[in-house]
Amino acid sequence: MDSQTVRAKHKEFLFPCVANYYAEPVVITEAHGSTVKDLDGREYLDFFGGILTAGIGHSHPEFVKRIQDQVARLVHTSSVYPTVEQVRVAERLTQITPGKLKKSFFTTSGTEADETAVMLAKIYTGQQEIIALRHSYAGRSQGAIAITDNSPGGCCPLRSPASSTRCRRTATAARWGSSTPTAGFAAHRTSTT
Repeated sequence: MDSQTVRAKHKEFLFPCVANYYAEPVVITEAHGSTVKDLDGREYLDFFGGILTAGIGHSHPEFVKRIQDQVARLVHTSSVYPTVEQVRVAERLTQITPGKLKKSFFTTSGTEADETAVMLAKIYTGQQEIIALRHSYAGRSQGAIAITDNSPGGCCPLRSPASSTRCRRTATAARWGSSTPTAGFAAHRTSTT
């Protein structure tokens, strides 16, 4: 399958809100460290710094080994069951977190983390107003889109009266983006063609 076919199938089979921010995005096939390779054999330096993921570089050998070891023992268990690893990480976070922060809440996505932070802030302060950057990215959930006034790709018109500017104070408006397929990558570095 070539890059053009992958982009066409992406558009055909995925919701519009699974946005590619470029007219012709790079189709990534593999990556190691800070080098990303596309379907056409070109290599790029990845400058995204871990957008939507942990910023540790691609395929770090120690990270890959730890994931393989964990998956060999236990892949997933519901949050109703404690695990040694979860308690160990929560305890370590308590040791390195400043102040009286002694509780952890583990999530599987940034969206869930953001929504939990908003909920906890509202509970703690008793206030319903929050400050958010308009057109920033906090995920694709209804709450995240409503808070940031950002509907990615025009997919889901989820703004509700509860998210109007009279209920949400916006610190500033910030937009960013690029029309080039390599915005997050350095210019084309090498080619196999």
